[in-house]
Amino acid sequence: MIDEITNWNIDALRRAITRGKRKKHTRGYVYLYTGNGVHPRTTRGYVLEHLVIAEVAMGKPLPVGAVVHHVNERRDCNANSNLVICQDKAYHHILHARMRVLEAGGDPDIHKTCLTCRALKLKTAFCQCRGKFDGLNQVCRECAADQQRVREAARPKCSPEERSRLARLSALSRKRL
Repeated sequence: MIDEITNWNIDALRRAITRGKRKKHTRGYVYLYTGNGVHPRTTRGYVLEHLVIAEVAMGKPLPVGAVVHHVNERRDCNANSNLVICQDKAYHHILHARMRVLEAGGDPDIHKTCLTCRALKLKTAFCQCRGKFDGLNQVCRECAADQQRVREAARPKCSPEERSRLARLSALSRKRL
């Protein structure tokens, strides 16, 4: 994949870093002026500075899907010591989740923060979920039960006859599948 990138010039990128033409985006990222045709991710001559610094440090373009993480979470701090190159977005999310646990005073190997109540809890307080990076649901069992009670309370009430009719329909539709 890296061989496909033809318009990438490390010397031009080093010059761009020292030249100092920068502008700050509204989301906090710093853009560096490299000129058109110097970098494949250039937009109107500008490219994200942290990408350029990471690529110059590696001596080659970032692999496809790689993400650059700011250790101190300040998007305008692009020092080499503040940047970590992640292989993909999933690994980047793992770093952020572990940092949240550390900031809350826990151990990332045994604790997790609940997405709803933001409390630091043991990982055993979370249900398993295959699709998540750590194999656990984002919401603790307590909050999940509360959310289920709220959903059930919002559901329209029906008579016992109606409930049994719906159960029969549900069982029939499962048999067809």
